[in-house]
Amino acid sequence: MKIGIRSRGKLIAGTMVAAAALALPASALAASASSARHNPPATRDAGCTFQMTKVWLGIGNGTSTATTIRYALEFSNVGRFTCSLVGFPGVSGAGKNGAQVSPAAVRVGGKFSAVLSRGQTAYAILKVVSAGSTPGCNKVPGARFRVIAPNQTGVTVINGFTFTACSNKVTLLVSSVHFGTGIPQFNV
Repeated sequence: MKIGIRSRGKLIAGTMVAAAALALPASALAASASSARHNPPATRDAGCTFQMTKVWLGIGNGTSTATTIRYALEFSNVGRFTCSLVGFPGVSGAGKNGAQVSPAAVRVGGKFSAVLSRGQTAYAILKVVSAGSTPGCNKVPGARFRVIAPNQTGVTVINGFTFTACSNKVTLLVSSVHFGTGIPQFNV
């Protein structure tokens, strides 16, 4: 069979349309499978769990007065979903062996919440009152902080922090969480 120029053009055009029709579903399937792997998961606004919260002591020496020193406790969402922290963290001093050496921190101020997208941080201010300025203090050495993020039960230990605590008096005060990173001299 002999095909003319006009017929040849129609044959080529028809073949291209057919090939495109076959390729379109395959490329659509590949694109949807590809985007399913790379899109972030859907968000949910639930409480942050221990596994999705990184707790750390803010950088710097803190700010101090004659009787207190302030540090920012930071809580970062390292999970896959948006989550929230509500209220106050639990904080206590511990000795070198990890045992609690002082009463738990007293909560000061109002209760707040922080909604954290993946990678965002909230903070609470930790005030350490000088054991020397606390009347009737039974002084004991502290070597770390034990921190429980708000609405959680898992304990994070912050090592390498030496201080003098009172085994019989409260020397730690902690604020509620606030959104953002903390700068102690500006966030009292």
